[in-house]
Amino acid sequence: MAVIISKIFVVFLYIAIGFAAYRLKVFNDDSIIHLTKLLIYITCPALMLYSIGGAELNRSIMFNTVLMLALAVFMYAISGFAVMWFARRRKAVAPLDANVISLATSSSNTGFMGFPISQSVFGPTVLYYMIIQNVGLNLYMYTMGVWELNYKADESRGRKSARETLKSAANPILISSLVAVVILFAGIRIPEYCMNIFETIGEATIPLSMILVGVQLGASRLSEVFKSRVVLLFTFINLIVIPAITFGIAMLLPIENIVKVTFVLSMCFPSAAIGVALSASEGRNSLLYAELVASTTLLSMITLPVWIMIISNAFPLM
Repeated sequence: MAVIISKIFVVFLYIAIGFAAYRLKVFNDDSIIHLTKLLIYITCPALMLYSIGGAELNRSIMFNTVLMLALAVFMYAISGFAVMWFARRRKAVAPLDANVISLATSSSNTGFMGFPISQSVFGPTVLYYMIIQNVGLNLYMYTMGVWELNYKADESRGRKSARETLKSAANPILISSLVAVVILFAGIRIPEYCMNIFETIGEATIPLSMILVGVQLGASRLSEVFKSRVVLLFTFINLIVIPAITFGIAMLLPIENIVKVTFVLSMCFPSAAIGVALSASEGRNSLLYAELVASTTLLSMITLPVWIMIISNAFPLM
């Protein structure tokens, strides 16, 4: 137990460093853009190629990989429909804002927070399955997520064509993870010197991603965020209700604990930050999405350690 707490503390310490760096003006708003590009275009793809491409494939891993992807898409889809239904019945929520809330509440930051925490707390195997889970997240965000943002929207607001949606979805993280999966299933062996390069660059993802989260929190108007009852309500749903439902489903499924751990853990993270840009590109209320990202990220520092303790005790890996 003490080991888990110490690992979580180190990860959250990176967030504190990023937060302090922004408030001390070491970083500014432009830094967020550059740090995000560094992660998306360089360190995350390297981490994925090393983690997936270097894995040893057997029948169990193959089955669990497909299962993890299916579970991720299923849970995001069910959560999205349920939150959409609930949000549209709140009088204080405008219909198009309910679309934004639906995507923000049902999605999870399995990239910038999921990768470092799964690696630091549970090790490389859970990181592997978390990367597979992140493929499911990207598929959800750029298919059903786009549909959610445009649900019952006025046609005059403009919607992306299927080709434009596919182009947006073709981000380096998704492409590199799919390439790595193909390499794994095709039995292709990446040269050792290339794997060493991927490992060295990929390891930078762990501290950089959490520092970026801290910088983003430093740039947020947190005092304004917590004045909104709507934001607090759906933050509670994101961090407590959806993980609890996922935990209940995992308890009933006859699957390996390694998959259960990844499945439940993936739904305990705050709203996926990439949705801010996605909602803006669709002409929706990206500020509301950003407020949900800020509130869920800050409060996840309380809820996430608790969920990790629960998951570790319920689904022991050793």
